[in-house]
Amino acid sequence: MSVGIILGAAVAVFGLVVAIGKKVSLLHSRRNAMVRPEDVRPYTLLMGIGVALVGGGLIAKELLDMHVGGSVGWIVFTAAAAVGFILMAIAQKKYNGSFGG
Repeated sequence: MSVGIILGAAVAVFGLVVAIGKKVSLLHSRRNAMVRPEDVRPYTLLMGIGVALVGGGLIAKELLDMHVGGSVGWIVFTAAAAVGFILMAIAQKKYNGSFGG
């Protein structure tokens, strides 16, 4: 089993724990300093899904590299990571007031 699959799975599970469990405390305190209590659910949902997409993209990249080869894996990873980072940026801007904290 590839290190990338293990790392991707860990990142994806972390994202799902944040999203499903509303675990805002798992995120760096600077990332959620201005999030109001009533916004914790939508914030953790967007942040968690974004992180899970990055992890899922890494898993998909590794599996595609093993079975298909070429640059298909990198394309899928880049697309998934881009969408994930966009979701996290939206959550940061909307619920925390800024991108940096």
